[in-house]
Amino acid sequence: MIITDTHKAIRIIADSGVPDEQAEAIVSAMNEHGADIVTRDYLDMKLKDQENRIIWKMLALFIAFAALIKWL
Repeated sequence: MIITDTHKAIRIIADSGVPDEQAEAIVSAMNEHGADIVTRDYLDMKLKDQENRIIWKMLALFIAFAALIKWL
């Protein structure tokens, strides 16, 4: 996440009681490292993807096991 209006972001943070220098440091850090932040939506998507992979692998194992039993 890159903050485009840094002055506004600093004012919002400072207006909540954070000293100006600290507010500037927070906004600067967000601009430098904001892209590294993981959102809940991203995590939900990745977990759903992992869940689908597990389901498909379990299905493949079930089919293989059923074929093995039929063969025996």
